[in-house]
Amino acid sequence: MTDERSVCDQNGIIDRRSALKAMGTAGLVGLAGCSSGDNDNSGANGGSGDGDSTASDGSGDSNGNGSSPESLTLTSGPEGTLIYGVGSAMSATLRQHSDIVLNAQAGPSGQSLVQLIQGNEKLGAASAWLVLQALNNEGRFEDIESELQPMQIMTMMDQRTGAVTKAGTDIEYYSDVAGATVGLGPAGASFNDPWKLALDTATGGGDYDTTTTAVNQEADAVSSNRVDVQIVPMHVNGLNPAHISQVYAENDIRVLSFQEDSVNTIGSETNLGLEPTPNDELSENIAEFTHEPESILLQSRYVLMGTSQLSSDFVYSFMDTLWQNSEHLGEGHAGAQPFNDIEFWTQTVVPELPVHPGAAEFLKEHDAWDDDYEVGEV
Repeated sequence: MTDERSVCDQNGIIDRRSALKAMGTAGLVGLAGCSSGDNDNSGANGGSGDGDSTASDGSGDSNGNGSSPESLTLTSGPEGTLIYGVGSAMSATLRQHSDIVLNAQAGPSGQSLVQLIQGNEKLGAASAWLVLQALNNEGRFEDIESELQPMQIMTMMDQRTGAVTKAGTDIEYYSDVAGATVGLGPAGASFNDPWKLALDTATGGGDYDTTTTAVNQEADAVSSNRVDVQIVPMHVNGLNPAHISQVYAENDIRVLSFQEDSVNTIGSETNLGLEPTPNDELSENIAEFTHEPESILLQSRYVLMGTSQLSSDFVYSFMDTLWQNSEHLGEGHAGAQPFNDIEFWTQTVVPELPVHPGAAEFLKEHDAWDDDYEVGEV
């Protein structure tokens, strides 16, 4: 069988793409029997150097014209979080199986999006809701101009967040947070602004205080009563995030719920996504749930984004390498195991934003394209 790495090394990524097509289904791998740890720091450190960290203009190696690897930086979430672990697993898989050097860097998704739309980075990961805010100069992006049109490439993370408080308090519903202090999560996180909007709607005007808390300080913020309510990721790519387990371990926790009228108002007046999630799919260490048998969580559809700085050939090869080596990807981090299912690749893709042409080609070849999507331009 042709060795795809040697083809890539000799002829560049575009020839490698042709070689991958010629290899057909023999190169596809599954995830059955694969095991991985639950620690969100698992996977290779995507920030380590590889000898050449010079970024090209997106048309160099991706078009087979250069000898040095294509090098990209992806700010994929705060260190210790599941999304950062997935970004690191992508980095390790691409380095081992292609000439693409992806440096996974810790940082908030809001920062990742700003770097992308201003042309400072070629890849970014953020919620689709936040991307639409940026394009419309709303919220935190009111004074930030978009230099480039962000285009969707693939799912990065399907995240559902909820709010917790100490069991035994008088706070049961989100309408009860009036006068309380709410920890919105890490500063710059994609879910900060959606949760502020949801809480304003639930409380009828926002009579509460907010603060941001680093990932490794959230458990202490609850324990020490610095916050009355803490927003936390509760269900991410089908997993219960390990870095939140400390919050549950150090406190008897209750999960809050929305009142029915709040659900109706949020559904009719905002574009926020609310997702009913069975309580038995959440952590077994949660002491109480306001609502049984399910909790309504706020869904954040995180998408890997690119711009016209990346060629169609490069994006196709990027996706094809991850798909061909999805077993290795899943071994790098448990949160990356869903990428073995092609349907997951579009689980967070939305019709309101264009799809990169290289991604469109890949998705169409794998029968994962939806005619509601719009193809962008490069």
